[in-house]
Order: sequence, then C-alpha cells, then structure tokens
Amino acid sequence: MEVYEYSFDQIEKLADEQNLKYDPTRLKELKPMDVYDYAEKILGITFDWKYLTPTRKIDGVTFFTDCTYWVWPCSFNTKIEPLPSKEELLEKYKPYEIDIKANTIIIDQYILDERDDYKEKFTVAHECGHYVCHPKGFSVTSCEAWEPYEYGSFKKMTPAQKHERHANHFAAALLMPRDIIFKTFQTLFNSDIFSGRSENDRILGIIQVMADKCKASAESMSYRLIDLEIISKVRRNVV
Repeated sequence: MEVYEYSFDQIEKLADEQNLKYDPTRLKELKPMDVYDYAEKILGITFDWKYLTPTRKIDGVTFFTDCTYWVWPCSFNTKIEPLPSKEELLEKYKPYEIDIKANTIIIDQYILDERDDYKEKFTVAHECGHYVCHPKGFSVTSCEAWEPYEYGSFKKMTPAQKHERHANHFAAALLMPRDIIFKTFQTLFNSDIFSGRSENDRILGIIQVMADKCKASAESMSYRLIDLEIISKVRRNVV
C-alpha cells in the first residue's frame, strides 16, 4: 500500500502546475474555476453522481481502477431526521452494486440536491487532489490501522487522515492560488475601499470581496488566508 509524503510547499507547487496546464492566467488574476472542465480536460476524469452513504458521511470518492461499488437509492439528513434502523434500511432502501471504470470520481448526489455550489466545487477539487497527489491510490481501511504521526503543526493523524489533508490543501491551492491571494489581499488592504472601518471589519470585508472574485465561500477564503498566515503577517506589517 502506498503512503504519500508532501510538504506544504510541495502541494502548493503541484496546484500551481495544474493551474498552469489548465489556464496560466489563474496565477495572475483571482477568478473562478470550472473544476469539472479542468478535471475532464487536464486529468481525463469522468464523473458520476450517486448516494454514497445513507448518512452523507462521504462527499466524494475517486476510483483509480475498474471495480464495483455499492451505492444507495437515497440518503438522510440526520441533522433534521432520524436515520432508519439497519433492518429498515436494508429492507426499504437496499444498496445496489454498480460497475465503475478507472479514473472516475463519484460525487454524492445529496450535494447536488441541496444546490450547494461551493461545497460541490470544493469536493470536486478535493477528489482531483487525490488523483494528483495519490496517483497509485490508497486503501482507507488499511491506512486507518497504521500508527498516527505528525503533519506540520497539525495534530497527530493516521496516513488516511493525512491523505485527506493533502486533498483539502490541494483543493484550496488550486481554487485560490497562493501568489495571487497574497497580491490581491495586499492590494485591497492598502486601498481605500474599506477606509474608516476597524481592522477586523476591513479584513472581513476583504475576505468577502476575494471570495466573490473566485466564487468561493467566505469561510473557505478565511481558512485559506489563515493557512497562508496572511492575516497575521498583515497585522505585523510584514506583507
């Protein structure tokens, strides 16, 4: 089983390389990305949409080889409705097996049902991250049994958890490239667009403007700025 090791900068570089292949102007201008178009044209990935679990615990799955996989006829939002018993699930909502070709990504249908465009985009980019960062695939079941270890400043994680962190990092770097994020934030921070506001309000305003530019959620843009330590550097006047 393959276990992958990447530094923070290595994943940033991988994402920049993918943007250069797809649209070099993305590294010069903060703008939205058609992740399906990128995945199909650059990675040769095909997509399908199924209910992956009845509890919505898996947003997407990347398949590296031809195989079969069990999916469900529906799913349940356990935040607002109770999950049926195991017996009722298997009797009334039987899972069924489907054939899947290599280089396929399945996105959970519930994301489309909820029309959550931000989540859909990030999930697709996350699964592309697995395809780029983990080209030989990996077994989640096997990884979970391994000993945990450190990844940067984050808590101890199993290899499977680290692989998920890789994919999340790649998705953020692909959708919000580091250098243009730095430049855009600096330009907006030094402009008069939010003059008269407190520093915190200025930063919140900038986050929303930048999120709108690349059609991301303000939350994901905020996490990206924190990961890149941009806000702390601005406050120390080192950007």
